[in-house]
Amino acid sequence: MNTLNHGDILLIVDAQYGFVDYSQTRLLNNLSKLTKLFRDNNSHIYLIEYAGCGMTHSKITEIISNYTNKTVITKYRDSAAPYILKNLDNFGTFPLTFHLIGVNWTQCLFKTARDLLAAGYNVQ
Repeated sequence: MNTLNHGDILLIVDAQYGFVDYSQTRLLNNLSKLTKLFRDNNSHIYLIEYAGCGMTHSKITEIISNYTNKTVITKYRDSAAPYILKNLDNFGTFPLTFHLIGVNWTQCLFKTARDLLAAGYNVQ
């Protein structure tokens, strides 16, 4: 994936110090590459943090520190879908595809993907 469509949105879920540390180099490198791709294509990025689990890893936040096409959400449950669906009015009527990356895939990523699919959205 080198080019993106207008409706492609990146969801970075729980890439926080409470879930990931510096020893997970491969994971952090992959998260960084995808974040840069979406930033360089001026696609919207959601940075989603689970409350109480620390800040998002600096390797990610440094990439988007001055990027204005982003939304930061603090969530209090596993699925981020309810928080995301509240913020979709700004994206118009074109088809949206959510690209999920992050950690804690057995809970937060899975439940977010499940809920977005149930709401009728494309999820990658």
